[in-house]
Parts: sequence; C-alpha cells; structure tokens
Amino acid sequence: MKRSPLERLAPLAGVGFVVALLSVFFVFGSNEPSATDSTQTVVNYWHAHHSREMAGGLVGILAVILLVWFAGSVRERLAAAEGGQGRLASISFAGFILFAVGGTIFSGLEFALGDVATKVPDGVVQTLSVMESDLFAPVAAGAILALFATGIASLRYGVLPAWLAWLGFVIGVVTFTPAGFFGFLAFLVWVLITSVML
Repeated sequence: MKRSPLERLAPLAGVGFVVALLSVFFVFGSNEPSATDSTQTVVNYWHAHHSREMAGGLVGILAVILLVWFAGSVRERLAAAEGGQGRLASISFAGFILFAVGGTIFSGLEFALGDVATKVPDGVVQTLSVMESDLFAPVAAGAILALFATGIASLRYGVLPAWLAWLGFVIGVVTFTPAGFFGFLAFLVWVLITSVML
C-alpha cells in the first residue's frame, strides 16, 4: 500500500514534541519552585505566574499529542519489521503512552496550579506544586520502556541504526539513576534523531 505524503511526514511529529516540550521548560516554566522550597516561596511564585503557567500546561498537552503521533510511527515501523504479534513494537508503544500519561499529569497539574493558585489555601498550592515538580516516575518508566524495546527491535531487524539503539540503552540506564534529568534531556535528542531517521 502506498503511503500518502502526510503519512511519510508523520514521524516528524517527534520534532514538534521536542520543540513544544522545550518551550514549556524554557519559555513558560522557567524558575519554577522546587519541591523543597518553602510554602511562601511556592505560593508567591504561583500567584505571580499563574497565567503563564496555564499557557505552559496547554502547550504541554500539545507536546503529549505530538509524542503519541510520533509513537504511532515508531510502532508502525517496528511492527512491520518484526512481523507476527509485534511484541517489541507493542512494548515500545506502551512506553511512549506511559510517558504521555506522565506528561499529561505534569501538564494538568501545571494548568490546575495556574488556575487555582489564587483561590485555594496555601497548603493546597504547596501540595500541587510538589506533585508538579516531582511526579516523574511515569515519564521515566515510559522513556525506559520505549528506548529499550525500540533498541532491541532495531538491533534485531535493522529498523534504526545500531548506534542509535545503543545510545537508547545508555539513555535508558541514565534515566533510571539520580542523573535522570540528563537522561530525560538525552531522550529528547534521541526522539529528534529518530524522527528524522524514520
């Protein structure tokens, strides 16, 4: 079956995901309070930046949508190469979906904080801010699953170059360590490269 021009461009949704996500960090969410900041610092921040953070939450949702679109392209290529039930393709896709769920939670919390920061008690703002800052487990677990399943399939079936598969394994391991934030940034680079190579 011949693929339409739009289908051939679908993997580039990964580029859009990276651009949207980086804008959330560097345009909308810069200087957010950490999970260990005082309640007053947290409340002051969210009161002063609530509109900007709501916009960041919406851009975060756009990033998640683009990631799932990209993940569909990865799954399609892996499944075609793997044949049969496509176990690795399914695991990779599940990893991207888990990452997207985590990203949706982050974005939803960011939007909620922007929306209610001036309307709820300070303790609620502090609690939501801690969750928005530190609830990274679904994102990390999803990235690791996607990287490892895609990497294994690439080594077995040649969907992506072997060097990119090995890079994915390294990124997955780093993501599971205290240096996980750097693994997350490297995951974004991996998505960019994979988007272009698919």
